[in-house]
Formats: sequence, C-alpha cells, structure tokens
Amino acid sequence: MTLGTDTVNQWWRTRSARERRFLLVLAAIAFVLVGWYGVASPLRSTAQRAERHLANAAQLLHEVETARDAIGAIVIPSDAELEDVLMLSAAEAGFALETQRKENAREIAVSGEAAGPAVLFGWIEMLRKNHGVVVANLTVAREESGALRVEAVLMRGAS
Repeated sequence: MTLGTDTVNQWWRTRSARERRFLLVLAAIAFVLVGWYGVASPLRSTAQRAERHLANAAQLLHEVETARDAIGAIVIPSDAELEDVLMLSAAEAGFALETQRKENAREIAVSGEAAGPAVLFGWIEMLRKNHGVVVANLTVAREESGALRVEAVLMRGAS
C-alpha cells in the first residue's frame, strides 16, 4: 500500500506547477459533474416522484372518504341480513355485485366490478364502520376498460 502511495507522490512531484493546477481543475470539474449528475439530479427527480405519489395518494384518500360518507348516509337496518346489506350498499355506492355465494353463517363471497378504487374502498370502509363487516380475502385486477374486477370474502362480526 505504501508502494502505491509513494509511486503516486513521485509521479505528482514530477509534474510541473502548470500541470498540477490543470489536473486539480480537472479533478474539481469531475467532482462537480459526478456530484450533480450522480447525486443531486437523481435525488431531485426522486423527490419529485415522491411528491407526485403523495399528491395522488391524498387525492385518492379524499375520494374514498367522500364515497364512504355518501354511502354512509344510506339507512340500512343493523339487523338486516348480510346479503341485503351488501346488495343495498353496493348498489348505492356504484359497485356492481354480480355474484354472491354464502360460505357460512358469517361469510359471503362476492364478485363484481367497481368504477375505481375510491368506490371500492369507500364501500369497504362504510361496511366496516357502519355494519361491522370486514374483508377476509380480497383480489382486485384492473380490466382493459379501466374498471376494477373484484372478488372478495366478507365477514360480519369479526374484529
């Protein structure tokens, strides 16, 4: 290791003062370029992407809360059958339930199509908040039309 340092020092001493200044200026320019294009620029673009992601998430949260509040205004008796709660609230939320299959006394498997995440998650949040219905299993896929294809197992009375 000392041999390498000695070699570099000897090489540096053999350079003229003008060459040393030129090499220092080149090193400073290289340092600035690497700092700008290798550190600052990627950090700035990452921060911009994070800000866009945060803005999109805040907008989606607002849409979900608005959808939940709109659905929450629906009066469904608390003692209604789970099938009735799901059908009435889904229709009001704009979530098209296509099939229902009763798994047992507390669980129902449903599938259908939602216009977007705000509708789907607003409906799910309203079910949890107003009727004690929670999601036991959820599968969501975006179709070519932009709608969400949803398959879920919903449970009543779970904590």
